[in-house]
Amino acid sequence: MIKKIDNIAAITTGLIVGVLTWVVITRLFGVSEPYDTPAGGYIAMFLPALLAFYIALTNALMKSLLFLLGVYLATVFYPYFFGNEEQKVWVGLGAALAFAYLFYAFAGAFMGWLVRVIYLKFFNKHAKRAAQKIMNKTIELAEQIPQSAYETYTYTQKASRTGYIALFAALFFAAVGAVLYLYPTPPLNPIASSLLQRAIGWLGIAFLLIALYAFWCSFRLMRDNSAWHILIDDKTLLYETPKSTREKSFSCSIDEIERIEENLIQSSDDAEVSAIYKVVLKNGQTYPLFSDGLNRINEQRFLDALRARGVQVVEGL
Repeated sequence: MIKKIDNIAAITTGLIVGVLTWVVITRLFGVSEPYDTPAGGYIAMFLPALLAFYIALTNALMKSLLFLLGVYLATVFYPYFFGNEEQKVWVGLGAALAFAYLFYAFAGAFMGWLVRVIYLKFFNKHAKRAAQKIMNKTIELAEQIPQSAYETYTYTQKASRTGYIALFAALFFAAVGAVLYLYPTPPLNPIASSLLQRAIGWLGIAFLLIALYAFWCSFRLMRDNSAWHILIDDKTLLYETPKSTREKSFSCSIDEIERIEENLIQSSDDAEVSAIYKVVLKNGQTYPLFSDGLNRINEQRFLDALRARGVQVVEGL
């Protein structure tokens, strides 16, 4: 199981990596700065990038950025306090150059975050639930539902608001893609490598394509005057979705619901599972729930409100 790290541990790890990178490279290659030699430059730039990618993928983007903050502080201040006279100059010029040299590390962090978001939103949306725990606690949760769960449950979220949020994401991807595609000369590219530049250029194109798709989605949502609207009372389940999304709207009486089906998907390391839900009616019709990845529905409250009205949540066959 992947161990989560806290904020202090993320910064501390970055400080340690930054110091070790500086010390090992300068002594191994006999240079004043890690970037004075191509091999040292590769190590100093891509080792933090790989670690930033891993932390963003397994923890969160903020933890990865805190890790890079630690790397940056170590890179700037370690030579000033512990280096020779030539290395002490780095704290001035290096404060700017160190940030530029961490370009790959920031790219790695955002790539890890992107992979994590895609995985959680589309393939493993409700990760971090153990399958056995869910099954063992189903009856217990039904018996211990608070009285407030019997109240009418409502949820509303405008599609246009989600569209504006998606627009900011599209602008971010477009900016990153433009920087990568127009990959400049030093200081962002201190190592001359045509192969590396072509690879970064194609990565920029990929980001621009993602940005185009995000722009298309955001404009559709911003033009949509409808909303996600959910209502659960003692008689009715109303599940309305914006017209611009692919999720189906439906309504039915509580008595028409046979069950809420929960399909569990095991992660590759067998440590985590995801749950995908759908409503199964007594007439055989089924409707997926929470499938578009754009809304902010509190799924546990939604399910608890249905459990309180006698609807069973069972594992899919």
